[in-house]
Formats: sequence, structure tokens, C-alpha cells
Amino acid sequence: MKKRNIFIRMVLPAVITLGVMVVFSNIYNLSGTLRPGGLQTVVVLVSAFLMFASIWLGPLFVNTFAFFNGASGPERLAASFVAPAAWIAKTYTYFLGIYSFGELVLLILHPLILGNIGVNLLCVGISELFCRRKMRSRGEPVPLFAAPNTLALVAGLLITFAGLWNGGHTYYYYFMDVYTWLFT
Repeated sequence: MKKRNIFIRMVLPAVITLGVMVVFSNIYNLSGTLRPGGLQTVVVLVSAFLMFASIWLGPLFVNTFAFFNGASGPERLAASFVAPAAWIAKTYTYFLGIYSFGELVLLILHPLILGNIGVNLLCVGISELFCRRKMRSRGEPVPLFAAPNTLALVAGLLITFAGLWNGGHTYYYYFMDVYTWLFT
């Protein structure tokens, strides 16, 4: 597989996903200015779907695109986390004047933030399996399971499972118990 320049293998897929997130987040936010009715409903549904897909499922596209353009494992992982990291940073901006530094550090464990990281690791792991399977079907000697992609898959599965277990209530209550214990 030919290793393309860094713009093609890493920057382009990350920018496409980030661009989809920014455009459809803004369309979603502006959809409230439309008159209620069919058009507003369609705009809200389509923009919300594409916004959430770019944030939560973007690494499926980014990692796959980067893989087949010769990006290394760390490059694929970094590119895959651009849109999610932007979303997390945007989320943090809402809390900057409200919470202390310690609370902001603990916020990384909030179910929405940690869930985003878990789902993205899961997507990277799934994408790696797909890409490696495709390479093997072409006759290239690529191991289906390698330590980094297996670790991403397992970590993503564990984080996602923990966050969704019992409808997400169990993890959220543990998070709130730790928060209360530390900050009250």
C-alpha cells in the first residue's frame, strides 16, 4: 500500500468529518428559526443525524480512509479523534465558568464525554478489523488482530458497555457518587 502525503492520509479525512460536524451542527442550531412544519422537521432530523454520525461514528470513515492511504496506527488514531475532540472541547466551554479545575478534570469521566471516547475507540477497532480483512482478501499478509487495534476494540467495548449497562443509570450514579464525594 502506497503511503500518501500527510494531507491525504491524515488531514483530509479528519477535516471532512469535522466539516460535516460543524456544518450540520450549525444547520441544526439554526433550524429553530424555520417555521414549524414539514420543512423544519426534515431539516432537524437530517442535520441531527449527520451531526451525531460525524461526532460518534466519524472514526469509521476517518480510520478506514486513512488506513487505505498509508497512515500509520498513531496517525489513524489521531485523525479519528479530531471531530470527537472538537465536540468535547466545545462541551467543555459550557462548563468553564461554572466548575473548578478539579471538577473539569473529573468531567472527562462524565458519561457523555467518556462515552464519546469509548464509542470512538470501538469504531476505530471495528474499522481496523474491516480494513485488515479487506487487505487479507486481496492476498496481502496482514494480521487480522494486532495489539493496537485489538486494544482499541476491547477498550471501546468495555467503556461503551459500562456506559450503557442498565440503561446508563448505573455508571451515571457511580459518576455522581464520586463527584459528590470529591466536591461536596
